[in-house]
Amino acid sequence: MAVLNVSPEKTVRYALERRLTMVGKPFVADAERATVTRLASDIDRVVLRFGSMDDVAIPAGLACSGLFTSAELDKISYYIGRETVIADPRILGMAPWREELFVSMQRDTAPTGNSFCVPSKQLIEIGTEVRI
Repeated sequence: MAVLNVSPEKTVRYALERRLTMVGKPFVADAERATVTRLASDIDRVVLRFGSMDDVAIPAGLACSGLFTSAELDKISYYIGRETVIADPRILGMAPWREELFVSMQRDTAPTGNSFCVPSKQLIEIGTEVRI
């Protein structure tokens, strides 16, 4: 069993906002990409904005915030939630064929980290199973 003695120097909570820019273009300029709000002396909240045609790249968005050096960006740990859907015949609701279709579609989706351009070595997934 390994024990990690890690105390983060910075805690950043980020939120994603996907929208069209005010001028009706599907891209957000880097200067408008990140808004930083100081919540406490060592906790910041970063809102990242991406247009409908932008690639949602969280590391690149955090780089636009100005909070991190490139070396710090390589050491960040990203925590992402993941739900695994399981068809359970004991739970009534959808028709069985719809449950199986829904489960297979969910299973075929790309991993969440890939969708946000997060390096796999920096990604920690916290998951649960949902039975339908």
